Amino acid sequence: MKVLQLICVLLVFILMPLSGITQPEPGMPSEPGKCYAKCLVSNTINKKTYLYHQPIGFIPSPTKSKVVIIDVIEERRQEWVKKRASKDCESSDPEDCLVWCLVDVPPLIDTIYLVKEDEKFINNYLANPENFITKSVVTSELLNVGGYTEWQEVLCGDSPIYNETIIKVKTALARYDYEISSEEGFNRNTKANLVAYQKDNHLPIGNLDMKTLESLGIEIKNDKFVNPKEGNLLPSKSSKCEWITYSEPITKRDTIIYTGMVYKGDSPKKLNYNNYTNKANVKSKNYDPANSNHDIVKDAKFERLFKKSPNDFTEQEKTVVAEKTIRKGGTEYFNCLCLDNPELDAIKTNIELRLQQLGYQVDGAFGEETQRSLGKFQLKFMRPIGTFDLVTLTLLGVEY
Repeated sequence: MKVLQLICVLLVFILMPLSGITQPEPGMPSEPGKCYAKCLVSNTINKKTYLYHQPIGFIPSPTKSKVVIIDVIEERRQEWVKKRASKDCESSDPEDCLVWCLVDVPPLIDTIYLVKEDEKFINNYLANPENFITKSVVTSELLNVGGYTEWQEVLCGDSPIYNETIIKVKTALARYDYEISSEEGFNRNTKANLVAYQKDNHLPIGNLDMKTLESLGIEIKNDKFVNPKEGNLLPSKSSKCEWITYSEPITKRDTIIYTGMVYKGDSPKKLNYNNYTNKANVKSKNYDPANSNHDIVKDAKFERLFKKSPNDFTEQEKTVVAEKTIRKGGTEYFNCLCLDNPELDAIKTNIELRLQQLGYQVDGAFGEETQRSLGKFQLKFMRPIGTFDLVTLTLLGVEY
């Protein structure tokens, strides 16, 4: 009888998985209404695209361009190469002295040539903006090494919006130029393209996880699409772009009127003085009360002398004509829109509309006339010309 009971107990444990009753794996998150799966974690990569102008047919030279070295840091990778095994190898065949070794591949370094954006460059651009092309270099900085699995929240297979989500995923992948078959459902072709997209964008690999869906512009909460939009525009693949320029410092003559303190006493060396224009120290022996650039520093020395003989001081309105730096020059980096931004065409239309409202000439197709007007607007506000830099868009009142 005891033997029979033992056999029954064993049968219960053996048949439990077959009855649909499963136990969660160790470490798996458990939250009601959510599903989880183990996904392969990709390397975490920080990608950045640098953009810059070059005239068509440009030939770099030390006098016409600025050399900038950009580290194009690829994902950490290794490769097998043949190396000499021993210095004492005496074989007549050199191949016998070589062995295969796994070595780290050094990061690539790219050299770009920036045209100096001087007055000649500006005049040439404004005359013929389409004679300039936009070049780019993409850098990839490895932030975290993947290659392991971890639990990720995924779309549940019995979700009421599962089939609709698959359609949205296919549509999004197609818009990113992945080849999607017309076959219905989450088929082998769709999954292969989804995995390719996940690898290209360093996302968890192998499932319909929420991070991947959000990157495709599909946000789901409680089995409902969050703020669904018809024809929802996808985010740019290259979310971070910077425009690089090289120029001389740009200054503007500016008149500064201020009220400064003048000392009429016999102890000027007991005071400290500043040059009002650039705050460089002025030695006491060179102090000239008639020079309006000099201003008394109101420090402890001033306080003591003023307390002792206040009648030796008087306030006077002073005028300084100074060169005010508008742009510091040299190699500068400006945050800008990426050229693969899917909203770029709509943004160009809004730029033309705002330029026209401000009295600039436009051609309706973002051609030479519009580009010339945008350059003039940017020149007015000392922005890099011919770019979609974010400050320019803000000044125009164009959302991005």
